[in-house]
Amino acid sequence: NVDVVWDEAVVIHYKNTLEKIEQVCTQLATIQEHEITELDSWLTSQFYSTLQIINQSLEEYNLRDLASFSYFTIADMFKWYIRRGGKSKRTCEILRKEWIKLLCPITPHLAEELAESFECLEKNEFISTSSWPKSNEDKISQVALSSEDLIRTTMEGMRSIIKLAKLDNPKKFTLYIAQSWLYDLFRSVQQEIAITRNMGEIIRKVLSIEGMQPKGKEISKIIGMLLKDVSKIPQVITSMNAEYNTLK
Repeated sequence: NVDVVWDEAVVIHYKNTLEKIEQVCTQLATIQEHEITELDSWLTSQFYSTLQIINQSLEEYNLRDLASFSYFTIADMFKWYIRRGGKSKRTCEILRKEWIKLLCPITPHLAEELAESFECLEKNEFISTSSWPKSNEDKISQVALSSEDLIRTTMEGMRSIIKLAKLDNPKKFTLYIAQSWLYDLFRSVQQEIAITRNMGEIIRKVLSIEGMQPKGKEISKIIGMLLKDVSKIPQVITSMNAEYNTLK
C-alpha cells in the first residue's frame, strides 16, 4: 500500500496545468485558415520527435518523463506555434487529436472530455480505445527544426541585448549572417571528424576545397577550436541563403 500525502498546493498546481491544456486546445480550435508554412513543418517535426521520447518513456515505465513531455513540452510547442502565427487548421486538428491520446494514461477523464469537446473522434469512438500515436521518421524534418531553433535563439538573443543595454523602445535590429564559405567549412569539418580527429588531416582535406586556400590561417584556427569542442558544430548545417530566408 502507498500512503498518498495530500498537499493542497500541489493539487492546485496540477489543476492549473490541466486547465492550461484545455486553454491551449481552445486556442488551437480558433485557427480556421488552411495555409501551410514552414512553421507547420516545424510543429509536425517537433511533435513527432517528442513522441519518440514519450514512447520510449512509456516502454521504460518512466511516468515522470511521460508526464513532463506530454503535459508541458507539447503544450509549449503549441503555444509557440500560436505565438508565431501558425495558420493551418488541418495541422492543428491532426496533432491535437494525437496529443489528447497521450494524455489518456494519466488523465483519462480529461482526455475523453477534450476529445468530445473538440470533436476529435467518430461517433461511439473513445480515446481510451483508439490507436496509440506512433512516431514517424518521415514526418521529422531536421532542417525545419534547425530553422525554427535559429529563430528562437535569435529572438532570445535580441531580448537579452535589450535587457543588458537597458533599451526602452528599440526601433530596429541589424542581424549579420556568416559568409557562405563558412557553411562549407563547417559542413566539411562535420564530415571529416566522423572519420578522424587528426587536425592536420582535416585541415588538408578542407584546404583541398576550391577557394579555401587563401583563408588557410583562419581555417586552421577555426578547426582547432572545433576539435576542442565539437558541440560547436551544428547538427544541421544549411547555407547562407537558407538562413537569410529563415530570418528575413
